[in-house]
Amino acid sequence: MSKSTIQSILRGRDPESLGIWKKLARYFHVDMELLRFGHFAFIHPPMKDEGRANGPQPYRKVPILSWTQVRHVVEGHDSKFFLAAGQGMVETELTGARVFAMHVEDDSMEPLFHVKEIIFVNPDLRPQSGDYVVVLDQMAEADHGCLRQLKRIQKQYILQPLNLQYQDVNLASHQKIVGRVVRLRMNL
Repeated sequence: MSKSTIQSILRGRDPESLGIWKKLARYFHVDMELLRFGHFAFIHPPMKDEGRANGPQPYRKVPILSWTQVRHVVEGHDSKFFLAAGQGMVETELTGARVFAMHVEDDSMEPLFHVKEIIFVNPDLRPQSGDYVVVLDQMAEADHGCLRQLKRIQKQYILQPLNLQYQDVNLASHQKIVGRVVRLRMNL
């Protein structure tokens, strides 16, 4: 990349070439869409029923939940019931009364989602094929779940990891989609 291109970027001019955007994203280990637009391409625009008013939304704190706490969301308990003293919280401007955050726990969704990064989940949005979802295994003895991309092949739903070292699995009757991932907060 030329020195004049870098100086131009530092003066606040966005590169016109996608090739430059790709080089910058690769260098900083950041998704190109996040670098260019401030959000990921997989994030759906707000829907009418999400209650988003015109203008910027105020920031608020939402809890960072464990799988045990996520089970309470699935079972419909009052959200304040399962929050523990000293509960980890994170700020967001996302709308939705029950939006919560979680840490990514494994490498099954790399290269997009990395271990310990924070994802924001809205359990009130209906997931569609292609969405990233949080799924709880209701049959497991210990509270356990996963983050996967939801795919539909004919009449069957598939939970697909992005990391090729993991296998696709059919969405089973004992698995419950907790909610749709609406944002990723990267550890930069």
